[in-house]
Amino acid sequence: MARPTYEYAGENGSIEVKKTRHGYNVIFTPPEEAVPRGYDDDNEFKLLIAQMNLDKNAFTFFPFKGRGLYAMQPKYFTLQAITVEIESYNPNGFDVADAEEVFASLPVVFIENYNYGLGFLKKYSQIATFIETLGAKQLYISKHKPTYFDKESEVMTTNFNDLRMLQNAIDKIAARASKIALTTKHDVTAGILLDLLGKSSGYSVNVEKRDIKERISKNALWPMTEISRQRQNEAVEIVTANSRKMFREQPGKLVQLRKDIELVTLDELIKKFGDMLEKNLEEYHWQRLFEENPFILNMAFGVPIIKVRGHAYVGGRKIVGGGDKITDFLVKNSISNNAAIVEIKKPTTKLLGAATYRHDVYAPSSELSGASNQLLDQIYKFQKNIASLKEESGIYDIETYSVVGVLVVGRSMSTAGERKSFELFRGNSKNIMILTFDELLERLKQLKTFLGEDDSYFQTEGDLPF
Repeated sequence: MARPTYEYAGENGSIEVKKTRHGYNVIFTPPEEAVPRGYDDDNEFKLLIAQMNLDKNAFTFFPFKGRGLYAMQPKYFTLQAITVEIESYNPNGFDVADAEEVFASLPVVFIENYNYGLGFLKKYSQIATFIETLGAKQLYISKHKPTYFDKESEVMTTNFNDLRMLQNAIDKIAARASKIALTTKHDVTAGILLDLLGKSSGYSVNVEKRDIKERISKNALWPMTEISRQRQNEAVEIVTANSRKMFREQPGKLVQLRKDIELVTLDELIKKFGDMLEKNLEEYHWQRLFEENPFILNMAFGVPIIKVRGHAYVGGRKIVGGGDKITDFLVKNSISNNAAIVEIKKPTTKLLGAATYRHDVYAPSSELSGASNQLLDQIYKFQKNIASLKEESGIYDIETYSVVGVLVVGRSMSTAGERKSFELFRGNSKNIMILTFDELLERLKQLKTFLGEDDSYFQTEGDLPF
């Protein structure tokens, strides 16, 4: 998920790293405009903002305010520290570049630029508020431990996956609230202006204030009344019977109606996709989802494609029988007819090895390497047998100029080192395009944002984290 970049007038602050008994301290020197009163060149202000514990592979940062009247002061009332489990670092050293990398790889709910303070982004501030109601003084984000609160130690532990689920829920609420706010503002504006026009100029309108109030109430989180199935059928019949007339007389409304229907469909698909990701489902569940919604796979390509066949035979039969190569999906460029093969694996498939090969370098997992070679073998067999396959299937409008393999597998990486290793591997995978399930889901969300022209994806000035 991309995060916004904040800009402000003035020079950035700087950090320095100092070695301690169990790790390293990260010291922040803020820019001049953020220095508290009472400090000058002879009395330089410095603030401890983080600590790296190499023994526990844990990075702890201390939330503080970056700007305003209370700059450089603690951000929260009781929550003093947030600790994140990270990948192993070289015990022989931890420098400023390492610290910058850790800040940049923090979970997306947190501010990554220490010049704006540290802590939760304003969008996710309710997480901190709830944690403080429990009496927690420290938040610990773990890769393996479950989410729980230890009242005695005043430590709230949150699993990485649970935090990501919480973030997704807040994102959905924020997007929905933004859409409700925009529609409600439009209806309220219309109601007030229509009322003023009626009083000042006798302007006659067909919409009564009661109708506008009903429209506003329908935009609430729970509608005032549910529309009956009969009314639904009547609405569909009216639109169907008058679609050509509506296109001639009110094309904009018809286009908007189609967009609204597409958005509803996308909403349901995004929810279903997200719910499936939280379960350990077998591959055939995902194959069925893509079979029912082929346009999801379309988003994996930069050119228009059409599905030729699911579970397609691409060659490989031995003389004694067996050895068939069956791919999940065979698709082609709808203009050039150039073929592509799509293979679906599970989201739970490990993409990288558990241990680092060298400092922050991971080797691809055996599952990922095996799946890539499987796909390359399918491409090889398909190109080798294309002539006989065309003849046997009767499908002649398909070509093998440069067959592309698409592998949908695994989840996105959580740390900077893992992301780098994964990107290096897939960036150098010739003729194989590797996509994670999270990336496909993000493309669906971006498509929804594009169709809805939803500006909630970007933060406004009021949403800045300070």
